[in-house]
Amino acid sequence: FFTALAALAYGWWFVLRKERLAKQEMERKRLEIEARFAASRKNAQGEPVAPTVRMEGLEAALEELPPEKPALSFSFSLKQILATFAIAALVLTVATLLGTNVASLLLGLIAVLGLAIYVIGFEMPGILVFGWWILLVLYVLMSLWAMLTAASGP
Repeated sequence: FFTALAALAYGWWFVLRKERLAKQEMERKRLEIEARFAASRKNAQGEPVAPTVRMEGLEAALEELPPEKPALSFSFSLKQILATFAIAALVLTVATLLGTNVASLLLGLIAVLGLAIYVIGFEMPGILVFGWWILLVLYVLMSLWAMLTAASGP
């Protein structure tokens, strides 16, 4: 249990670190482009020139910047939410048939698979992220249930 918590904390730290480094890299590129703008607006003597002068090489610098992705927002249709809950109910049904130990193992594998896909950098649709979070919560609940039943069992 504590190993899983430590692994979860490490994963959280890794993702936050990766996002922070990506923001720093974008800021560095932005400052570099601003410096190119400022340099292209001055002549050889350092005097400002008219803004109508064509700025060489600036188009390529602007293409280097990746587009800013929007923040993940959870706004789904009723059909998508009901489908997600139906899949979660199906997983719980399978979990009931297989037992809590096997079910928590399966949900844990799905949780690890989702984390691996996120670390690789694949952008999943919001509804899949929402479903993954539901399965992750079910995994935690099923693991706790499996621990409690194992402790009180024979």
